[in-house]
Parts: sequence; structure tokens; C-alpha cells
Amino acid sequence: MKYFITFLLSSIILISSANNTIIIEGKYQGKNIYVQNPFSGTGIGFCVYQVYVNGDLSIDEVNSSAFQIDLEHFDLDIGDDVFIQIMHKGDCRPKVLSADLHSKPNFVIEDISLNEKGLLRWSAENVASDLPFIIEQFRWNKWIPIGEVGGEQLDENGHYEFKVSLHTGYNKVRLKQTNQNHPKYSKVVVIDNKKQKCQIERMNKKEVQFSDFTSYEIFDAYGNMVKKGHAQTIDVSALRKGVYYMNYDNTYEKFRL
Repeated sequence: MKYFITFLLSSIILISSANNTIIIEGKYQGKNIYVQNPFSGTGIGFCVYQVYVNGDLSIDEVNSSAFQIDLEHFDLDIGDDVFIQIMHKGDCRPKVLSADLHSKPNFVIEDISLNEKGLLRWSAENVASDLPFIIEQFRWNKWIPIGEVGGEQLDENGHYEFKVSLHTGYNKVRLKQTNQNHPKYSKVVVIDNKKQKCQIERMNKKEVQFSDFTSYEIFDAYGNMVKKGHAQTIDVSALRKGVYYMNYDNTYEKFRL
């Protein structure tokens, strides 16, 4: 039986095939892999008989009830790709106890700014290139993810950029990288947007018309989000009759269809 354990952020995908092999893929994080190794089905000898790392045979001793795969022997740098094959007998199955091959967010922000046009610009060191920067904006009393920039998406000057849709009043924006288990945040940048407040100009059973483009969320009476986006006109003709709550600009509105 062949098992593929692929580490994508915090997800583990297990797929069975043939050849009695466990395969672990991920990024090297400076830690070793620990394996619980039972006896074979016949009771003679242990289950695992060979381990390969990136195609090279591991010299670690596998003839014990538990062993570690020492990745330091393979001249790996943090973030390097790792492909491990654990070969075992067909009448038993070893168990991987620890395989932390997730990239961790260790970025250090050197500078970050947000201008009056909504251009967020930053530079950083120690960036895990396979983890995106998630841009979050504080709006409607909560932090909302508004976009992503890949860790490798540097401009020619070594900076990252993202266009933020500013609401009226004070805007708060921050960056986040996470592998689900280890989120890391930048400091919060703030700018006061003094443009005229967005207003509802028309509201009926077919559409909602704003005075300007704005981000919005619409919830039904049970708190379920039914529409969201960024627009000046919202088509609400498909919504059922009832009470709704709408967040827009930096405020909210209750309405009935």
C-alpha cells in the first residue's frame, strides 16, 4: 500500500495506491521526522526497511520501534522542497508521529505605508515565498480579508503593492501570513479618508443605488450573508421578501424587500 501525505498549509491529504510506501512532501523547516515503527505482520523484524529523502537513501537506523529521519544529513536550507519515501512491508503500517513541513510566517516588515489613493506598499525580510500576504481591513467592527499578494510577487524595487478600496473616515489595514496554525500580523497602518460619505440614492425591490462605488455585505434576518462585493449598484431582485441588513462604506442599513 502506498500513501501520499501532502502538507499544504495545515491540510493533510491521504491517498492510497500501491507499492507499500508512505510519501511525505513539504518544505524543510529545520525539524526532523519521527516515525512509529511496529513489528511486521509475521512478528519477525520491523515494518519499515528503507527511507529515501529527495531520492537519496537515509542512513538513519530504522530497525527499532520508533526512529527519526534526520534531515540535517541532506544539506537542506529552510524552505527547500522535501520529498520523503518510507518503504515498509505489506502486512503492517508505520505511523508518522511528527512531520512539520509547513512553512511558517517569519516575515519582518521593514516599511509599510498606505496613501490617500489606497495604495498599500511594503517591504519585508524573511518572507516564506509559498505563503501569501493576506491584506485585512478593519471595517464594520471586524477584520476582513480583502486580497492576497504572493510572497514572491516583488516589484523591481523589492516592494509589494496592493490597492485598497478606502471607505470614508479612518481606515485601518494590516498584513497577515499564516499556515493556519501560526498566524503572524504586521503593525496596523491608518489613514483618514476625507472624501464625501457614500449615501444610498435609491432602494427598491430590484436594486440598491449608491452615490459612489463601495464595498458591501448583505445579510438576511438569520445572519446569513446573501451578497457581497464592490459596486455602485446592487441587483437585489433575486432576494426573497423579508428583512435584510447591509454593511456599506463604514456604516450599515436595515431594509425590507
